[in-house]
Amino acid sequence: MKCIIITWLLAVIPLLGSAAKSIYQPLPPELDGTMMTYDFTQSSSVEIPDSLTPFHIEYVARHGARYLSSSHKTEKLQKTLIEAESNNNLTSAGHTFLSLLEKVNHLSEGKWGALSAIGEEEERKLAEIMAENWKSVFDSGRIIARATFVPRVVASMDAFTLSLNTRIPQKNIYSISGPVNSPLLRFFDTNATYSHWLHPELKNQSPVTTGDSWEEPLKRFEDETLPAGPAGRLFKVRPAKEELQKISAEMYGVLQGLRAASIGVPTTQWFSVEEYRACWECANVEHYLRRSLNSISSLPMSAVAPLLIEIISNADKSALSPREEIAAANLMFGHAETLLPLAALMNLPGAVALPLSLNDLAGQWQDYNVTPLGANILLTLARHKTSGIVYARVALNGRNAGWLPWHELRAEWLERIAQFSL
Repeated sequence: MKCIIITWLLAVIPLLGSAAKSIYQPLPPELDGTMMTYDFTQSSSVEIPDSLTPFHIEYVARHGARYLSSSHKTEKLQKTLIEAESNNNLTSAGHTFLSLLEKVNHLSEGKWGALSAIGEEEERKLAEIMAENWKSVFDSGRIIARATFVPRVVASMDAFTLSLNTRIPQKNIYSISGPVNSPLLRFFDTNATYSHWLHPELKNQSPVTTGDSWEEPLKRFEDETLPAGPAGRLFKVRPAKEELQKISAEMYGVLQGLRAASIGVPTTQWFSVEEYRACWECANVEHYLRRSLNSISSLPMSAVAPLLIEIISNADKSALSPREEIAAANLMFGHAETLLPLAALMNLPGAVALPLSLNDLAGQWQDYNVTPLGANILLTLARHKTSGIVYARVALNGRNAGWLPWHELRAEWLERIAQFSL
């Protein structure tokens, strides 16, 4: 009888362990916001009418998946939790979260802000899709790739062009990186008016008026929306609600980057789905107010206008010049801050929303739909085989907006540039 009981226990214990492991559920990946990895399942199939021959590409992309940009986020939280630990004010959950921060620091050592293995794979796959879908574009002409000076952006460009080169061998690919590309791809730094507006701590240095502040509406939204619960569960004696909200936002800032770095998956151990969504909504509102088209300021649109003018100019040259004299493809690699305003100025589906209330924003505009890690805008030109008319197709993250005459799209974009010019 004793033998039977022991056998039964040996069979049940693994099941109990398995059940314990399944207590917590993964949080929705889209709620990682701009740290969501690229969703290839959302890409629509490319349909090229038999009457059209594609001949040119303009491509603007965000870098691929990365590690947390620096240790700043983890160190701030560690300092708070270590101080609470010294005062015997951490719960078991608090101790466990402190251990998680130590794990993140250890696995990110020497890799802060770097392109992750997931990011490299994203870039390779995106290049493979481009080469497969647009073979006729690469029949002749050069490929010019440009990246900002940030290492993860340069690494994204290198991974992309290397993958492209393996699929279209004997093609001349020229890569340029560095501050020389900042006026186009890091306009959020080089445009002084926009930069001072983005960073209110610099406003006293600005020689011009930069418009209404985005800080006040964001602060009001955060006060109403940020959850105190996630942080509250870390402490025996809870700080004030405002401090707990701040710590919850800091926790979210760490957890949202785990998947992209292959460090782990944020789960309901730390946030309920509703709490995680609330933190995402606050981040979503901040990205919208600072980087997209909104009722507060048109500065993001005027700042990104030179980049759209460059794209239009490249496309015009390609449409009018012999193919061997121009680049078959211009590939530009930047940041989330590059794509958010560009997609809005281009008026791409899903990239523009003007809600009456920020409380309605999450249902109309989602940062993860516009600029996930690996995000990209692809403009393809094609010529009609009989009429010679040039058509254009624009895709945001692989989602097709359809073909239309290039002169119509060009006119719309030029009108929007004029509308938002200072």
